[in-house]
Amino acid sequence: MKDEVNLKGLTYNTRLLYAVIPSSMYAKKDKTIDALIKAMVDDLNKLYHEGFEVRMEGASVRMRPVWIGTKGDWPWMRKLYKLKSGFQAQCHRKCHLCDGADWWDMAPSSHLRNLPLGYHNPSPYWPNFRSPMFDLPGGQDAFRIRTDPTHTYHIGYGKDENASILVLLAQLGHFGGKGSLDAKLERAFERFAIYCKSTRKHTSITFFSKKQFKIQQKGSFPCGGGKGHDTAVLGAWLETELTSVSADSFESPWREIVQVMKYMNRASCFFWRLLYTSGMFLSKESAQSAITAGWDMVEGYAVCSSLTAAQGLRLFKCRPKLHMMGHITLILQHELLRGAEPMNPACWMCWGDEDFIGRISRTSRHQHSRTSPLRTLQVSLMAYKRHWNTCFTD
Repeated sequence: MKDEVNLKGLTYNTRLLYAVIPSSMYAKKDKTIDALIKAMVDDLNKLYHEGFEVRMEGASVRMRPVWIGTKGDWPWMRKLYKLKSGFQAQCHRKCHLCDGADWWDMAPSSHLRNLPLGYHNPSPYWPNFRSPMFDLPGGQDAFRIRTDPTHTYHIGYGKDENASILVLLAQLGHFGGKGSLDAKLERAFERFAIYCKSTRKHTSITFFSKKQFKIQQKGSFPCGGGKGHDTAVLGAWLETELTSVSADSFESPWREIVQVMKYMNRASCFFWRLLYTSGMFLSKESAQSAITAGWDMVEGYAVCSSLTAAQGLRLFKCRPKLHMMGHITLILQHELLRGAEPMNPACWMCWGDEDFIGRISRTSRHQHSRTSPLRTLQVSLMAYKRHWNTCFTD
């Protein structure tokens, strides 16, 4: 069996469809969702305790699937697990993995970076609600609620990072010193388009502008446009642009800001390249490299936010997802302290799951509304049969 993360290939070959329920059929107070999850938990428990038999090389083998964690976007996780933590302003606790108040602090002396192995994590669940997931072995362990790097970085603060770097480079005259910010961003896009063509990278971004980066009024923080995949492409292009920028050509404090910005971008690109090119488990050497780069990227972002704020600029907006990115690194660090080869955080990315849900959603929209759930399941089963016959038949 290949040691790889199932981020590539057709998602019908790596994901299973459990149910199709139109939102119009949902009962109030999450009763439908809870009943569905309860049925799934019962199935998983039966598979765990009783197992199932398969024929392998002429012999009967009993296999017992083991649930090791749940992944998904943050709104779904909060609903599924009845979490009292959240990213909204009214939530006093931002993180389900710790209760540190200074969630934005990424310095070596911060609360997050000094959490010891096996630290106590106060319950993040609402006391008057009980998730059906708790009935799984280890289901109440908050560490089984996996942090998805896709929604944390690529569809999270990574967009802010790239947009802030791009806007600051434009303001510093890297793309030409004349004209408005929109004119400078337009010249930057011309260089970005040349990069994408020369490296054969695909992007859904068709222009750079203040509107694209959601700078609608003075005082707005820039936020990168496009899709999650565009965050990776834009970050790689900015890495090539920053190599030609000399921090020594700027006066203080811009010199320090550019230095930290280059360091942060280089660490981010290295971190993601390492995860994408690794298998399901990281070697101890790769894990240590990922840990170093992971702390560098989150600390660099926090420092850039602080330095630019001191100059009156609204760049590098600090979001709770930055803190969650720190936890991804912390988990790698703790797994390494246990002497294990850590599981690649890319295993918890939702790229493939988002693609799979999109396929099922498109199938359902082509069915009659009254028979949509049944017909969607039937069409999906035929798709499974067609693709599995092609991929898994000798």
